[in-house]
Amino acid sequence: MPEANILIDFAKVGGLESLARLASLEVLDVVLAEVDDPCKSQVLALGVQVVQVQETWLPEAMVLKKSGLSIADALCLHYCRTSSSTLLSNDGRLRRACAESGVVVHGSLWVVCELHNQKVCLPEVLCNWLDRWEKELKARLPADELAQVRQVLGCVSRS
Repeated sequence: MPEANILIDFAKVGGLESLARLASLEVLDVVLAEVDDPCKSQVLALGVQVVQVQETWLPEAMVLKKSGLSIADALCLHYCRTSSSTLLSNDGRLRRACAESGVVVHGSLWVVCELHNQKVCLPEVLCNWLDRWEKELKARLPADELAQVRQVLGCVSRS
């Protein structure tokens, strides 16, 4: 289950279709409401299952929100915890909350590695995404892990 920033980052590099090819994706309606119309339209066109937030989830989400999460992030965490789903997020605070709650969470670099391992995308495409995320979109990716992923993919430095 991707949170909004994952959807936005993958949409900006044309990677939503590839993300959807990794596994069947679900997205909370509140997360979909956080993304712009072109991204939302792409997500819906890919057949991603939109999960409607239930009112009964709100008390637990409000408890999780007290740890500094947005309500959408708290709802994602609650849903993943109760459904045993994996969360996709690059948000440090949300990732820490997942670890504390026993929820499996992965970020964009893990997704890139999976797209490579499952031969969904060519390494050149993935290297281009990494370059764009880092240089154009100013995505905050962990430098050591980014270097390792680039090495695995065989990315050529364009400095």
